Amino acid sequence: MGRATKRSFELAVVFGISTFAAVTMAHGEERSVTVVHQGSVREKHRPVHRFRITLINRDDEPKWFVFPTRSDVKLPADGVFRNYDGDHSQRFRGHGVEGKRGAVFLVEFSGKDSFQALRVPAKSQVKLEWLHIVGDPDYKFDTMTVLEGHRLLVNGKRGLEEWLPYNVTSDRNVFASSCRDAIELDRDPIKQSERTDYPKEDVIQVTLMKPIANTVIFCQSRQRDE
Repeated sequence: MGRATKRSFELAVVFGISTFAAVTMAHGEERSVTVVHQGSVREKHRPVHRFRITLINRDDEPKWFVFPTRSDVKLPADGVFRNYDGDHSQRFRGHGVEGKRGAVFLVEFSGKDSFQALRVPAKSQVKLEWLHIVGDPDYKFDTMTVLEGHRLLVNGKRGLEEWLPYNVTSDRNVFASSCRDAIELDRDPIKQSERTDYPKEDVIQVTLMKPIANTVIFCQSRQRDE
């Protein structure tokens, strides 16, 4: 190999390595969903798993992140969460917790296809120390699917953030480390009773439009609170 050819080859190799490194860094940005298993407690012979989660929204509009409520029941891949047939009850429960730099809000849906979800503002992230998922003692739980999307519609028409009579969008770049002082958003703070100012319609289904699935693999912590 001549000197000029060898030099060209060396430059090509260096360029290739540099290019590969740049691509690796570009694709090595932090995932939009990160979970860390924090241990579990036993309630009525079933484990309840506790997770620390980090949700990153890099888009220019708010985004919903939808989690399962049970370890042995997967979220529907099409993002359609059905209610029970002929059900007239209010199946949403909202919780708010003050954290560093603001508040985090979590919404649960206890229909036939249950879920729990957080709405993260544009260009922001939310960190939460206490997401709970009910386990099954006979089910190995080391993987979960989390859905994300911009629109979560009630009966295919109104956004859940508009349908509910309270705010469900977490503050920007907030971190909440405890749920001990969680506020139940479905209780009227003045009347000290259940709220009644929901839309006068039955919820048939809740749909996450154009859902993106994130498969998250984790190791269960040995920490267990008895």
